[in-house]
Amino acid sequence: MTANAMTLREVSPAYWPELSRGFRDLTFEQTRAYCEPAAERVGGRARFVALELDGRVVALAALRVKNLPGMKRGVIWVPAGPMVLAPDRPDPEPAELALILHALRRHLVAVEGNILRLRFSALTFLGQEAALDVAQSAGFTPTDRAPPYKTFALDLRQPEDEIMHGLNRKWRSSLRMAFKADLTVDRACDLSLTDRFERVFASVQEAKGFAPVITAAFHRKCRAEDYQLETFVICKDGVDLAAGLLVLTGQNASYLFGATNEKGRPLCAGFQLTWSMIQRCLALDLTWLDLGGVDFEVNPEVAKYKVRIGAPLVEGGGPFECAPVGLFPKVVTLLEGLRARVKARGRT
Repeated sequence: MTANAMTLREVSPAYWPELSRGFRDLTFEQTRAYCEPAAERVGGRARFVALELDGRVVALAALRVKNLPGMKRGVIWVPAGPMVLAPDRPDPEPAELALILHALRRHLVAVEGNILRLRFSALTFLGQEAALDVAQSAGFTPTDRAPPYKTFALDLRQPEDEIMHGLNRKWRSSLRMAFKADLTVDRACDLSLTDRFERVFASVQEAKGFAPVITAAFHRKCRAEDYQLETFVICKDGVDLAAGLLVLTGQNASYLFGATNEKGRPLCAGFQLTWSMIQRCLALDLTWLDLGGVDFEVNPEVAKYKVRIGAPLVEGGGPFECAPVGLFPKVVTLLEGLRARVKARGRT
């Protein structure tokens, strides 16, 4: 196989949900429902491309494109992509992964003149070292201009009792305390539980002093056929104790938000919340549950909670970058630096 054997074609946004749903490494960041508003949020636009080898689609990438003012080129960001675990195909070898990146580089960087940044899906299970080898062989380098991603991925192909057995003993004991408290689980696929979720989440935000960059309200705007958002609320005797959001995409799910208020913590309502999401994923015969990212330094308490679920720690390989020759990358770096300084001053 040669680099020219891989071809790239544009995909209609309307066709993207059908084409992408079979990929085993699909997460919400590569859905049309999320990609389009995420691109618009930063003044960009979404593009969708397929990579084909011998007439078969072997990879997909949802692109967030932001051109420089007055120019037809700019920065392309591909979070959790390209997706490479195509349906009815074996996992690709490193040589094929390199071809995929070569094709993206040839079309988006060499021909169009963009800066291309990407980070493989954590559910591709490449690992950072293997991803680095592939990226470097295709002309990409590591970058700090895009966020990394690390999470725990729970294998849902196990029976429920095996998942229960895999829980850390303290986590399992806390879950049993929640069972004994006889808590009620309310779940909705529509917006009927929105106000209850927001009240619980806002109370925890105020107590802990944090604010997510991408809010729950933003996620609620992303509803479409390839992005099913579900709200969970745990309560007892009419009092809400914990609440969370789960997003279903293709064969996988992601735990987006979770919060337990002061009344819920003694009853271990947060453990019931997470377990209810796991049970929901099992009922739908999903493959993986992404437990929502982890940062051991910024939030060690949440990290310890997730470690004790017993799922393996996985990373999205990257982020990596490839830039065209010439002054254009230096101009982009300068503008991004200025923008970062302006944002930093706005926070002080």
